[in-house]
Amino acid sequence: MELEELKNKWQSLSIKVEHLEATNRRLAKELCSRRASGVQHRLARSYRWMSMWGLLCVLFAPALYCVIHLPLWLAVIYGLFGLVMAGAYMYFSSYINRCNYISLPMVEAVEHALRIRQLQRQLLLFGICCGLVVIVPFMTLVYQMDSHAAFYGACIGGIVGGIIGIVKEVRFFRMSRQLLAELRSFTEE
Repeated sequence: MELEELKNKWQSLSIKVEHLEATNRRLAKELCSRRASGVQHRLARSYRWMSMWGLLCVLFAPALYCVIHLPLWLAVIYGLFGLVMAGAYMYFSSYINRCNYISLPMVEAVEHALRIRQLQRQLLLFGICCGLVVIVPFMTLVYQMDSHAAFYGACIGGIVGGIIGIVKEVRFFRMSRQLLAELRSFTEE
């Protein structure tokens, strides 16, 4: 009698343990998804903010023509560069937020995060190429103005802007790496 009773208790405890393990896995997945979701929204918000800087280029384009007296074609290229980059950043921001990691299976969430990393690299390369189309003629024209102060100011501005851009991109890449790490941490367990 005692042996049968002991077996029944053992089976009921075994069922409870299995239920607790399943609940624990579900809660761990949810916690992991929520952390990844927070990083996802921060990354998307950062790219939305960067698109506003692109729109500022459009507003500054007339100043290049009116105040600095650079050619109209360069001011137009500068404004188009800002518009294109603002559009690219807004699209990328919406792509980042397209998936809800809480409701997605982990494999699909990891695939989306990997795609974000890939698109992030492509966007950086695209921005550098477009930026060079604007910077090279700008620096050439400023150099030809025979104003050493303007040229040195443009060089210093380019260096400071480059450093700020590198710091921003490193931060963005760190956030996307964190997003991927959060999602992978659950799949490895």
